[in-house]
Amino acid sequence: MDDPRFLGVIFDECHHDTGADKTYEMLDTLAARAQIMLGLTATPFVNERSATLFGDGRAINFILDYSLMHAIIDGVVRVPQFKYLTVASSAPGEASFANIANKGKFLGQIQEIIFESVHRKGIIWFSSTEEADKWYEYFRQNINDIEFLVDHSGKPKKESESAFEKFAGAKSDVVMIAVDRYREGIDIQYLSFVGIFGTGRHDIRVLIQSMGRITRLDPDDPSPVFYEFTVSGTPEKHASMLREKMADYYQALRTTFDARGQFNARGGVRCEGNKVFFDNGRVSIVFEFIGELNTVELFKMDGKSLAEWMSVRLGGSLSWDRIRAIFAERGIKDETEARKFLETCGGEYPDLFRWWEIAVYQFVDWNDLLGRDMSGYYRAAEEARTAIKKLVKQLTPEEAINNNINYIYDHILRTRDPKLPPNIVETYNEKKSMRDYVVINYEDYY
Repeated sequence: MDDPRFLGVIFDECHHDTGADKTYEMLDTLAARAQIMLGLTATPFVNERSATLFGDGRAINFILDYSLMHAIIDGVVRVPQFKYLTVASSAPGEASFANIANKGKFLGQIQEIIFESVHRKGIIWFSSTEEADKWYEYFRQNINDIEFLVDHSGKPKKESESAFEKFAGAKSDVVMIAVDRYREGIDIQYLSFVGIFGTGRHDIRVLIQSMGRITRLDPDDPSPVFYEFTVSGTPEKHASMLREKMADYYQALRTTFDARGQFNARGGVRCEGNKVFFDNGRVSIVFEFIGELNTVELFKMDGKSLAEWMSVRLGGSLSWDRIRAIFAERGIKDETEARKFLETCGGEYPDLFRWWEIAVYQFVDWNDLLGRDMSGYYRAAEEARTAIKKLVKQLTPEEAINNNINYIYDHILRTRDPKLPPNIVETYNEKKSMRDYVVINYEDYY
């Protein structure tokens, strides 16, 4: 820090390590001297400490608003295609190895996917280690000329490392069978496809991280494919599930850290046979449905057009001001109460519930959303905590020893710094006590 050449900090994967107290204190100390603090992450999650270190509150830098769609439009990643393939199950809605009714047909579909891809290299994620092991053995025994690898948390470390090295080093003719690994934190070259096998909807973070595996630029393979292997159920439930999955994938493409973002259809959605196109004037994203349902059957929805349905599904009719109004109407001022309401409001406010499915992974300005007047106070708890720490060091022995912590905060610290809120515990709602904010080492005063 004393080096005159020190300009600042570039912190990768900044959604992780700022949660550790020692790491945060180190970065906070560096930030006091830094001309620039650049936080980088491709994971759609930000905590308050990250926002405090790298956000606008410090007038420094945090990449909050660059979605995968922005990267596609800017040409820094490939444009993925999305294909939904329906797999017949002997137990409707169940996706286990034992219940796939015609494994030979599914095997043929997998072969077609592999051998029609440019590099014949990809990843398929299954729901459990047991399922991954079963499908690995089945593919390995029945598909020639392709090396199948399997890696998951149940494998010994050396076996996992060997599988990773083989997969990462191969240019073609290899498929990795996995469960949760290989979604983030790796850069695998020559991937032509990835796929998820399962029944339910996926976490938006999982979708974004999984998409990121195939978006690396490759001049030989401009159109990688993301496959969703869905297990058939009743026609109505299956169509509903596919609609929701498509909306989730499109939302994942657009998601940034800005929880106020809205979808606007504006005629940019169209159907052609079994394909759905989303056009924004600069790029077209294609969703293709392969199997039992075409898009005519898929979007029989009480007279709504696909554009109307997507607009409502992705929150286009719900503004930030409307969300604030809902909380005000219900008299909700507490973050804990607000979160509980959002988790259960689907029946009364379906649009709000869908907004929360995305916003739960983002940094939500609760003070603004719940209508708290924070104009004269520190907006972030970490800013207040940093100010308190400095003020505590200035306390005289008499002030520190002769008064309790609540009195010190209300009558001494707030007098010296009016930006500290009257009730800090309630204001920031971190499930902490006053002692977590006002930390006094009494040994320093004896």
